[in-house]
Amino acid sequence: MALPFGQTHDVPDSVIDQLINEIGRAPSDLDGNEEMVDSLDDVYKKCISNEIRERRREKKQRDQEALVISQDVTKIPEVADILISEQDEQDLSQSYEASSESIRSASCGLIKATAKELKSDQHEVIAKLDKNIIVEQEISAKSLASLNESVDCMFDDNFL
Repeated sequence: MALPFGQTHDVPDSVIDQLINEIGRAPSDLDGNEEMVDSLDDVYKKCISNEIRERRREKKQRDQEALVISQDVTKIPEVADILISEQDEQDLSQSYEASSESIRSASCGLIKATAKELKSDQHEVIAKLDKNIIVEQEISAKSLASLNESVDCMFDDNFL
């Protein structure tokens, strides 16, 4: 009796056991041909070995892909760190430039202030020198005048 596809028929366990016993007792076409059995056994073992190798190769490939993915995932923070450090570098550069600019402007202001102080100091020195020169000239003039008077007195006394 044939069953339509997808339908099952309940078979009693006793019938299944009887079929299993019959199969176990059935003579094989390969009985007495040990070379053929050994050859088929070797082929079967090679097929199983190849299947195992293929599964290991697939597993290794999946593991490597998972490792690459995990390395890519761990690289994301590294890339973020690189971006952050580039941003820090730009901030430092801008800060350095701002500091340099403020130092330049401060030193320019200092130079201008120093130049003004130097000019002021020069004016004071010149003024002091001018006073000294004037005083010296006055002293020289007085000395000459008194010397002239003395000389005049001497000549007058001698010629008289």
